[in-house]
Amino acid sequence: MKLTLAALEEHNPANQTAFIRDGGQALRASELSYRRLFEAAKDGILILDVDTGRITDVNPFLYKLLGFSRGEMVGKTVGELSPFKDIESNQVMLERLQKDGMSATKTCRWNEDGRKIAVEFVSNVYQAGDCNVIQCNVRDITERRQAETVSIRLAAIVESSDDAIIGKT
Repeated sequence: MKLTLAALEEHNPANQTAFIRDGGQALRASELSYRRLFEAAKDGILILDVDTGRITDVNPFLYKLLGFSRGEMVGKTVGELSPFKDIESNQVMLERLQKDGMSATKTCRWNEDGRKIAVEFVSNVYQAGDCNVIQCNVRDITERRQAETVSIRLAAIVESSDDAIIGKT
C-alpha cells in the first residue's frame, strides 16, 4: 500500500502510524542532507538570531578561515569578532535586515593571524520553522581582489606609456 495523505485521512491508526514513521525518516534524511551541505560548503555561513544578532551556528569553512573554533564564535555578534570590526555597525546591519530582509553585499578586509583577507558579506532573513533567522554568506575574494589590483596597475602602465605596447596573441 502506498502511504499518502488520502490513506492517512481514512482514519486508520495503522495508516497514520506508517505515514508518520515514513515521514519522520524522510525528514531526518532531508535534515542530514542539508546539514552536510552546510558543513561541506566552500563559502562561510553564519546563522544568526534575528532578534539579537547573535551567532547560533557557523560552518567549518568560516571558523577555519577566521582562525577561531566554533565555540569561540557561537553566542557572539558579528561585530564582536575582530575580523568584522571594520564593517558597518552590527546594530545598523541588524536593523536593515529586520526591516528589509536582506543586506547589501559588504566587502571588508582584516588581519587575523597575520593574514590579509578580502571577503564579500551577504546577509538575508528567512523563516526556519516558527521563527526567522539571518543567514550570512561569507566568500573569500582575496584572489579576485589581487587580480583586480594587478589589472589596474597594468592598465595604468599602458595608459602612461609614450611607447606603443603590442600584445602577443
